[in-house]
Amino acid sequence: MIMVCKCYQSAQARSGLQSARACSACYRSIFCGVLILFIGSLASTPAQAQLYTKVSNAGHALPASATLGDGPGDWACTLDERSGLMWEVKRSSGLRAASHNYSWLSGGTGNGGNTASCGNTLAPANCNTQALVNKYNDIELCGSTNWRLPSGSYSTGSTAGSSGELAVFYQNLFNTAGVTPASWYPNTRLFWHWTSVQDSFNFGRVWLVNFGTDQVFSNFWDFQYPAMLVTSDGPSTSPPGSMIFASSFEAPGLQQGFDDLDQAGSQGWLVAQRSNPEGSAGWFSGNSEVFPSHSGSPGSYVAANYDATGDTGTISLWLISPLLDFRTGSGLVFHTRTTELALFPDRVEVRACSGSACNTIPLSETAVGDFTISLGTINPNLEPGPDPSGANGYPGSWTRFEYDAADGLPQSGQGRIAFRYFVPDAGASGVNSNYIGIDSVTITAAPAE
Repeated sequence: MIMVCKCYQSAQARSGLQSARACSACYRSIFCGVLILFIGSLASTPAQAQLYTKVSNAGHALPASATLGDGPGDWACTLDERSGLMWEVKRSSGLRAASHNYSWLSGGTGNGGNTASCGNTLAPANCNTQALVNKYNDIELCGSTNWRLPSGSYSTGSTAGSSGELAVFYQNLFNTAGVTPASWYPNTRLFWHWTSVQDSFNFGRVWLVNFGTDQVFSNFWDFQYPAMLVTSDGPSTSPPGSMIFASSFEAPGLQQGFDDLDQAGSQGWLVAQRSNPEGSAGWFSGNSEVFPSHSGSPGSYVAANYDATGDTGTISLWLISPLLDFRTGSGLVFHTRTTELALFPDRVEVRACSGSACNTIPLSETAVGDFTISLGTINPNLEPGPDPSGANGYPGSWTRFEYDAADGLPQSGQGRIAFRYFVPDAGASGVNSNYIGIDSVTITAAPAE
């Protein structure tokens, strides 16, 4: 029988902070639910959250902390909430490289250029804008098959005198107080960009917008310039954390922000306390006096500390996801940290199981039960001192970790993912263990029915 219960625990780290009230006997049961559905804010400020929404390669809304990547759950596009238009986000290399230029071709009109390499990276000066549009639609970038060059009405002068989509994009992004362009559209070149609109008074010329000078101008379609593609798919507004195209895509993966630890148990998250000897603590709500959360309210993360075992002992504390349906492209992203100096070494294993309900409980501090797949370990050799890579120490500030198929994460069938706080010679008198937090977890796999 799986128990779900309320449990508040000491938030003490070895920094002299006073302990909160002790955990109830709940943690002495086999499992306690301790996580929640992600409710983290979409942006760093409330105003920005109303203006832009990050979108994944698969077409789902993301929190503002999301980073660019090639996985289905990684950031690839940004929705401008005011115009309702979703724009690509450029990269430093590859298909969407900001350095690429294109001759202009649209609907069979313009300069076709040399399309020999267009099926690969659409390299500079070798491809045209229509080839770029076709490629984005072919790969269904951010879930859309309606990518195109920006349309509208343009005239020579500043963007403020034009109602075209690219001019509006410029005004919204560069002329809005409090908006940092690089936060929503990094790698964007401050240069001329193609539109889809021909200059009706000058045959062979097409309107362009300059992101560096706020100017609109037309030039011949034989020249090569950058192209910023857009799609009208999606609503003009979308609530934080919702899907952009609710009718077009499968449910997004599991996102957890740790705002309410009670709610998570009912959603299938589990914990197991297998430390030896078992301490007074399990997983608990983060203490913002030790350090604040990665996102959301200051204490909205899940934490564990040296009280998970006795005065000295081995900590083996498990945090286990709901049962998942893995699929091609399934991945895991989360953030974790310890205190800044990281004087007392901490360690977390990231594990998975597949092919079963994964209900075999680890029976001792060294056992792993069904979780025989090791995805990776943060600070495997228990070294003191902060290390953002997690290889030779534990990160002393919030650091993003990512695991996918290359690390052994299952790509089909059912299973679970587990975080294991695993530290020998731990406890208040041990040489290892202090205090860790885990936050902003995204699993690209749907909860099993």
